[in-house]
Amino acid sequence: MAGFLYLVYLVIQISSDALGRSRLIVFGDAATTARNIMASAWQFRIGFVGDLVAAVLFLIAAWALYVLLKPVNWSLALLFLLLNLGGVAVQC
Repeated sequence: MAGFLYLVYLVIQISSDALGRSRLIVFGDAATTARNIMASAWQFRIGFVGDLVAAVLFLIAAWALYVLLKPVNWSLALLFLLLNLGGVAVQC
């Protein structure tokens, strides 16, 4: 289950980057990026929602791995879960 969730996370994250923002953002040119976002707001929103869904899936996959690894070493599994929670917070 954890592997499946991680796979779905990867597919959503990559498609969100490819379909949502890759054509809109021009590095080094904020004015052009703003114009691109204003012209294709729906595309930017799709990328944004895809990122949020991917973050939730990543957190659920981390929780599944915590449940899987808890019998082996509870403290390291909890540390893994907390570090992933911090990573998801930074990503969001």
